[in-house]
Amino acid sequence: MKRFIFILALTIFSLPAFADVIEKVETEVFTTTGTAAQITAKGKGCMAEILKNDNIGNSTTQNLFSYTGDDKLIATARFEYIYLLLRQSLQAKYIFEAKDGRFRITNTDIGYKQVKTSGTLGWGASVESSTSHQPIAKVWGTGYEEAESQLLAMDKKIAECVMNDKKSNW
Repeated sequence: MKRFIFILALTIFSLPAFADVIEKVETEVFTTTGTAAQITAKGKGCMAEILKNDNIGNSTTQNLFSYTGDDKLIATARFEYIYLLLRQSLQAKYIFEAKDGRFRITNTDIGYKQVKTSGTLGWGASVESSTSHQPIAKVWGTGYEEAESQLLAMDKKIAECVMNDKKSNW
């Protein structure tokens, strides 16, 4: 009986290691006005405003973009969210592609880790970041659906910024 329980436990806990992982999350194609270069320029501003490329606890846009072109941007960013009362750190590569009158955003190299806090549990708490982000297995209990929806929500925020033609009044 002990052997059966051991094998069952081993099987259950090793399922994420053999499961598919989230490899790519892609938005719909958004339509807007402008040439590919104009849309990309606006996308760069929006991504720099919304995304952060930081070590946990340090918010910065330094080295956000690894590639910028007239019709494509590639950035790596990380953000935090709460899932099942745990702080999660989600990191992904954002690929912004534009053509005349339209654009899309694709997320690749997606990974996450739980954020371990020391001291106070506030968002400004000091945190441990000794481990890297791990791939997200598509298995019950890993929160992969929430990770996908968080990425799509961030992509939507970028898309709304790009499609917003209003100038700020200040």
